[in-house]
Amino acid sequence: MELKAAGYLDTNVDLAKTDFAAIAQGAGIFSIRVEESEDIAEVLQKAFAYPGPALVDVVASKHELAMPATKS
Repeated sequence: MELKAAGYLDTNVDLAKTDFAAIAQGAGIFSIRVEESEDIAEVLQKAFAYPGPALVDVVASKHELAMPATKS
């Protein structure tokens, strides 16, 4: 929505429901997929407690407005 307002069109772009957690698991990386917002705190605790690299795949609506990046 923000891109359209700025004049950028999403022509030929379709964001598929890619399961990045499954891809990471296939590569031997500890990963968890979050589909419900109430599960985020528990999943993050598991990821931070894991004694190695971890990937947290958080599913969000493609219509959700993203906050623009800021430089501090």
